[in-house]
Amino acid sequence: MTGPERAKELMQKALRASQADQTEVLLVAQDQELTRFANNLIHQNVAETDVTLTIRAVMGKRQGVATTNNLNDEGIARAVEAAREAALRQPEDPDFKGLPGPHAPDGARAFDDEAAAFSPEERAQAVGIVCRKAKEQRLTASGAFRTGTIEYALANSLGTVAYHPTTFADYGVTAMSDDSAGRAEASGWKVADINPEAVGDEALGKAARGRNARRIEPGEYTVVVEPYVAEDILNSLMNSRASRPTISTPASALT
Repeated sequence: MTGPERAKELMQKALRASQADQTEVLLVAQDQELTRFANNLIHQNVAETDVTLTIRAVMGKRQGVATTNNLNDEGIARAVEAAREAALRQPEDPDFKGLPGPHAPDGARAFDDEAAAFSPEERAQAVGIVCRKAKEQRLTASGAFRTGTIEYALANSLGTVAYHPTTFADYGVTAMSDDSAGRAEASGWKVADINPEAVGDEALGKAARGRNARRIEPGEYTVVVEPYVAEDILNSLMNSRASRPTISTPASALT
């Protein structure tokens, strides 16, 4: 993890380098580990660490954004200048009132030590439960178990400073037979809130019940979708929404 002191150091470095009228710096640091399985076998275990700075530069009523994960002095300076240049090329926003003034919001408790330290062996043990049951039921299971931490930190040139660490754990299973499939997922910031066996049983049960499906005539039917489908629809809508213009600087160093 980056930690609050290192996060503050990086953000202050960006603020000092900025020549914009106002500047905002958002730091996102993520450590995640993932165990993936298919055909009732674990085939991948990976870990990833990344820290990004997103700079928002304000020039009058114009705003520009640049993002980098090159956190040396030169990389940060390039991102800061790219954000300022982007702002100068944007039209004025008459409704923009400027960045918020000095503010230190209270943090919400959403950090689980167990999720932060969850090991590959523990994820493998959870995955092994569904793989064994799938084999016993002549089904094929696949999916992934992901755990890790995310740190959000924000500072601006008007005195706002905030830091919020959180953890995450999510487990998804797809079970299949020759003519059916079932899906189940669970997620949260506490790993203890996820019951891997229950998630696997839900997916396996759907695949088992879906065997030997009957044909129905074409026509209009009322369909009640699962929460997972509703989530997919909402995520698609969120990912397709218009975003602010962004200029990304090449990353030559990862932290």
